[in-house]
Amino acid sequence: MNSKKVPNNPAPNRPPSAKDKSAPKPAFAKKDLLDHLDSFFSKRMRFFFWLGVSFTVLFTLLLFEVKVGTGGDDSAYILRSFDFIKSFEYPSYQGPLYPILLSPFIGLFGINLPLLKFISTISIIIAAIYFYKAFRNRIPATLLVLTFVIISYNYYLLYFGSQTYSEAFFLMLQAIFLYYAFRVFATEGYNPSNKDYIITGGLLFLMCLTKNVAYASLGALIGYLIITARWKNILYSIVSFLIFMIPWEILKRVIWDANEIQFSKQGSMLMYKDFYNPSMGKEDFWGMLQRILDNSNLYLSKHFYKFIGLRSDAATDILPFLTVITIAVFLLALYLVFKRNKVLLFTAIYTASLLFITFVSLQKHWDQWRMIIICFPFMLLLFFTALYYFFKSEQFKSLQLLVPLFAIIIFISSFKTTSDYVKVQRQVLSRNLDGNLLYGFTPDWQNYILMSQWSAKNVPPDFMIACRKPEISFIYGERKFYGIPKVPVTDIDSIFKKTPKDTAVYSLFHIKTMAQSEQRPDLKYRQYLQGIVSGEFAFTDTIVDDSNFIGIYKLPAAKLNEMRNDPGIKGLVKEEPDAEAWIRNKLKAGADISIVQPDHLYDLLKKSKVKYAILASLRLNPNENTGNIITTLHRYLFFVQLKYPDAFKEVQKIGEEEPSSLIEIKLE
Repeated sequence: MNSKKVPNNPAPNRPPSAKDKSAPKPAFAKKDLLDHLDSFFSKRMRFFFWLGVSFTVLFTLLLFEVKVGTGGDDSAYILRSFDFIKSFEYPSYQGPLYPILLSPFIGLFGINLPLLKFISTISIIIAAIYFYKAFRNRIPATLLVLTFVIISYNYYLLYFGSQTYSEAFFLMLQAIFLYYAFRVFATEGYNPSNKDYIITGGLLFLMCLTKNVAYASLGALIGYLIITARWKNILYSIVSFLIFMIPWEILKRVIWDANEIQFSKQGSMLMYKDFYNPSMGKEDFWGMLQRILDNSNLYLSKHFYKFIGLRSDAATDILPFLTVITIAVFLLALYLVFKRNKVLLFTAIYTASLLFITFVSLQKHWDQWRMIIICFPFMLLLFFTALYYFFKSEQFKSLQLLVPLFAIIIFISSFKTTSDYVKVQRQVLSRNLDGNLLYGFTPDWQNYILMSQWSAKNVPPDFMIACRKPEISFIYGERKFYGIPKVPVTDIDSIFKKTPKDTAVYSLFHIKTMAQSEQRPDLKYRQYLQGIVSGEFAFTDTIVDDSNFIGIYKLPAAKLNEMRNDPGIKGLVKEEPDAEAWIRNKLKAGADISIVQPDHLYDLLKKSKVKYAILASLRLNPNENTGNIITTLHRYLFFVQLKYPDAFKEVQKIGEEEPSSLIEIKLE
């Protein structure tokens, strides 16, 4: 066979075709600043890799937290793990994989918080390593190094390295998935094998079992494959995912009789206008658009800029102009990488998918920065990507200095945030390791936990103890508590349901005014109290009261006339005679009202043998004692007390300021 020797380099007088993007640059092409940076970082990639990994290990340990968070979700994962290993109860709410992962450690070592948290430490370190491996040699070295080094010491990211939230574990799975996905689907000329599809499908499956939002990852992969016209890969990817998902769904139904789709329960609740008040109904199309807008402002203009140190950690306001700028920068990154880099294109689609699903599914009152922390590394990468490729264009090359300058600003501001938290946590951790496990909690939480421990030891095991955060009480009290996260509400049809022979009349009376009367007619007629309307609204006048409590009284017509003419009511208490019409009109007008039934609330306690309740002074603003507290449990008992005033008595109190009290409940 004849062969012809071809020179290694093109002839100087015949430069490569402009269409040949893989061809080397002409020798006479002048390198710009970003080219020099790429060259500098490329030659030192090993150094920056170990620098980033070392930072991740060092700062994760310096920020290590042995206490549970006050949000309660981290404790909830432990509680679900405990129930799984002790009673083989399927952890259906949120993703089941992380609680299942923790369960063997709980079975062997009990609820050992440092050990359980160290699993997250390992996860966050592996996540950092695979993040680097996923992008190495696939994107410009400048982009990888700047992003990798900054996230390696970022407080908001490393915070999850010592928590029992699922974020660290998910970040690890996500990084490993992208490492394989980039190789299989974003490498030019790579022909995936069946093994490749099985690995990526299996990783997608594990991600979805960890977080419900991860189902967006499958959508992102399919979207990317459609855009890049890889039709065969779409079918194989879906099949490889279903190979794992279908047997799992069958196994789940056979073993645990869990017939609901994983995200159905949580997803259904998130579609309501108010997570805690389903009677307000579900969001319509325009309400959903408003939700997306609200969440975009919260997470893009507030939390993202906190992550990079450009906004104060105490900032609470939204800045819509920052939201617009951020979205514009992300769209610019998507446009600039569309034909340049498939890895960055995949990253942009993936990030947008996760953020979109998050913004659609969350009511704005959640407003928790952990909801988007899994997207943060890619958001930062895309931010640098937009700047990098924008300033690579000929007309803006003279401004390339802005890229490293912007990186230095973020480096310093982000490092300052982390170092401030390290200083605080060093003292907290030192006290915790010395045996003061409650040091670092604010007084309201210290009193709550102490009361949980006291109640767990002194309340007979046959009775349940109601509280606001049962998962945290379980961790420190080492027994199950009865959680009341919201006051159960009822719908209007349940209130005004009548039998054919029922001749009772419904009327509304202002309870607050009745209670202020010297004769207390609210007590005299409490047996007729059917329900309570609460909220911020006007009652029979134009003055809006933000703590209105209107009683729905159901009583015979003759008794109603007697009540109206009672000296404690007549001329003193406001009344609305057509109760049903008034409530329906308020609901139709969009008033933020809720309806509760005291008998229903009382019956729930009785059926669950809840004989005690912890009334805590948990701060509404966790950073400051303003006097405003979380009143969920207080409202619950208050509504019951409006009809049953002698149902409760205090038996124990801990703390003078921001106290917690143990209330005994009569169950007769």
